Amino acid sequence: MRRTRTPALVLTLAFVPAFLLAGCEEPAPEEPEGEVVPGTELPETGEPEAFLPQLFDGDGEARRIALAPDNDELFVQYRPGPDSEPSLHTSRWDPETETWSPLEPATIVEEGEEDLSPFVSHDGQYLLFSSRRGHEEAQIADESIWTTRWDPAEEDWMEPWPLPAVNTVSWDGAPSLAANANLYFSSFREGPAAGRDIYMAPFVDASWELPEPLQGEVNTSSDEVDPWISLEEEFILFASDREGQLDLYVSYRDDATGEWSEAEPLEALNTEADEHSPTLSPREEFLFFNRDNEILWLPIEESGIDLGEEEPAADQEAPAGAQ
Repeated sequence: MRRTRTPALVLTLAFVPAFLLAGCEEPAPEEPEGEVVPGTELPETGEPEAFLPQLFDGDGEARRIALAPDNDELFVQYRPGPDSEPSLHTSRWDPETETWSPLEPATIVEEGEEDLSPFVSHDGQYLLFSSRRGHEEAQIADESIWTTRWDPAEEDWMEPWPLPAVNTVSWDGAPSLAANANLYFSSFREGPAAGRDIYMAPFVDASWELPEPLQGEVNTSSDEVDPWISLEEEFILFASDREGQLDLYVSYRDDATGEWSEAEPLEALNTEADEHSPTLSPREEFLFFNRDNEILWLPIEESGIDLGEEEPAADQEAPAGAQ
């Protein structure tokens, strides 16, 4: 049986779980049998298929996508045409018309600034992204990681702010949060000899500690970019050009040591084209990624990721009455 989880409620400025603030654990809401993205048909071929192609027609280039917790809103790094800059765009599902709204720039987007690589927190209250906004005033040389919080009174996102505890004067981007608010991202802080590597900033006592490169065998002298961490940190997805073109990789975390396994290519998905920007749906039942500026998706169980489902031992005694 496919594993399902109730996404943890993560609140930030301090990214403190809501049930800790309340002093007791909230009851888990009932979940449907399987995750559903409205207005879509689940790929049935076992091969990745275009996700919501009606949203991305024409000359536009879509890259990384992130879904809100109820799968009724999406954020995507999108470049509408060759003469425009990429920025965050959004679309909402309208249950009355049973359609997705046309893509439009997110309300936080500033003209002339590049806001990229969205990530929606697991409670839907925070939006993290990469941006070059304010880099001159902040003396940041390239992209850095920013966040904003949903303001229910204004029914809009607040003015974004950078994450000073994480950012450096180098390139820092593609943020992704685990359920415990540990922050994973890619950084160029070690320079060209190391390439872009994946870092993790642990979240301890309501703040992030200094980021460290992932322990184990993930980072190389090539680029490791676009990380996406699973909710419980069992595995991490990313893209790397270690074989020439960008391919998708997965690495698994050892609970005992905290180290990451040697990265494995996702052979079921990689081709001679560039594959990058892997993301997961809120309940981790679907995998999205980019190939040739097109967003593709498929059930995660078809992706080649080891989901850790235990097979019964060969010598295990069958239950009474079983044939």
